Amino acid sequence: MEKKKICIAASWGHGEYQDGIQDIGAARRVSGKVTDTELRITQASVKYIVSKLKAVDGRTWLVDNLDAGTEGRHLDDQNRRIDKLRKKYRTVAFDYHVNAGGGKGVEIYIGAGNDFSREIAENLMREMQKAGIPLHGGSVSAAVHVDNTLQFLKGEGPRILFECGYIDSSDYKRFDTSGELKKMNDIFIKVLVNYCRKYD
Repeated sequence: MEKKKICIAASWGHGEYQDGIQDIGAARRVSGKVTDTELRITQASVKYIVSKLKAVDGRTWLVDNLDAGTEGRHLDDQNRRIDKLRKKYRTVAFDYHVNAGGGKGVEIYIGAGNDFSREIAENLMREMQKAGIPLHGGSVSAAVHVDNTLQFLKGEGPRILFECGYIDSSDYKRFDTSGELKKMNDIFIKVLVNYCRKYD
């Protein structure tokens, strides 16, 4: 039986409209005014990651931007689309987020019981740490969280929810897409490419 191709399914996690109001995720405020949003950061990051993944030389895997052509899909729609992809491909899904609440460092959430999700998550945090990017909690084990309550992580197959830092802390200096954010996203790409090459 021929092995299914791998498909990377990407999402920027916010942007859908409800009652005419757009979900922008967490926001950065200066003097009470919104100066930046999670949606702006995650859209830019996911578009960059997807474009670079599609340009990898010798690529045999597929890349699907779950939110392309929309301002963002509801989580139920995302999960249905991932389930549809899983019927044809070995799908690795990621949701890209920015945290809020005054903490610091990158972290990642996975569902319980999927060794592939854990492999990707631990490799990603390890590479971030090697590059000098602070991890939430200070270690790989502390930065990888298992959470079966998050809707995106309830489905089957490898799924990760990445938090690239806190929009309302000193982490914010890393969210310049021409600088530190690019460095984080390049690491994200490297880890996914290595995973695909290992298992394809």
